[in-house]
Amino acid sequence: MASPSRSRMIGAFAIIYVVWGTTFLGIHYAIATLPPFFMGSVRYLIAGAALYGWAHFRKAARPSARHWKTAFIAGAFFMLIGQGGVAWGQQSVPSGVAGVLVGTIPMWILLLEWIRPGGRRPGLLVSVGLLLGFVGVVILVAPWDSGTQAIDPLGAASILVAALAWAVGSLYAKSVEWPESHSQAAGMQLFAGGVLLAGASAISGDLRGLSVADVSFTSALAVLYLVVFSSIIAFSAYSWLLGVCRPTRVATFAYVNPVVAVSLGWLFVGEPLSGRMVFAIAITLGAVALVSTGSQAEDSSAAPAIEAPCCFDVAEGLDRASVEPEPEPQVVATGAAMHPTEIRPAGV
Repeated sequence: MASPSRSRMIGAFAIIYVVWGTTFLGIHYAIATLPPFFMGSVRYLIAGAALYGWAHFRKAARPSARHWKTAFIAGAFFMLIGQGGVAWGQQSVPSGVAGVLVGTIPMWILLLEWIRPGGRRPGLLVSVGLLLGFVGVVILVAPWDSGTQAIDPLGAASILVAALAWAVGSLYAKSVEWPESHSQAAGMQLFAGGVLLAGASAISGDLRGLSVADVSFTSALAVLYLVVFSSIIAFSAYSWLLGVCRPTRVATFAYVNPVVAVSLGWLFVGEPLSGRMVFAIAITLGAVALVSTGSQAEDSSAAPAIEAPCCFDVAEGLDRASVEPEPEPQVVATGAAMHPTEIRPAGV
């Protein structure tokens, strides 16, 4: 395979650095006049249908019932709990803080890999990073702070649970069989997640009293942005980069997204940015970097999972080193993932 041009490489990195970092601000605007679960269902149903339709146009084989089952399980982790948790939490948590909390996904993955049967215990460097990450999150949320800049602990807990769900979903997705078409696999998960979020919206009363007239133009535009840019374009760039770069290099967007999220939240929404929050964010991001660096040095089996903090690395369970890039569009949802996931985060 011919080496990609430098300009194309720079462009792809710029997309995953910036676009995924803007996901949290997009969610902030989207849920201003849209219920969080309903917003997520619309976002993923549209993106999933578009990707699945593209795969059908490319003559992808029809997925089996088993493929749909795994898609719904992954969709529950990535979109229902992952994106749903982030969107619900962002009702009371600033978008920048949400981005930092979703950035803890690599640490969740390492912890899950450690506690699983036969798991590998992390070394000293990774252990220190995990401890620092916990300290950073506690300082960021500051449950003892009763001032105006205190972070809602319930909203923060929702986002942390979402980050954990993305980590579980990421490990699950790498252990099951997916359709040969990457676009089809991603579209199935997105569509399944959208169906599950629609169910959650109906059960929770998310839609009670909602009318089309209540939806602002800004919220509608934010949803469109999340569908097109965050859920389709960014993951296409990400997937292409995985085929031409070392995965650990592509994973550097995990350090940049929270910084983008915090900066945009402060600049456009006027979200508070106190000295304590800056200190906590620095500790948390440093911990994520320490964990990732330490896991790479140890050649940990969890390292490949850290490649996708938004938790939509779902094309297949094969070794990434053996995967060649596809020209097909791919999709992700962040929380960061989030994000996700949304991730996703997502962000999600």
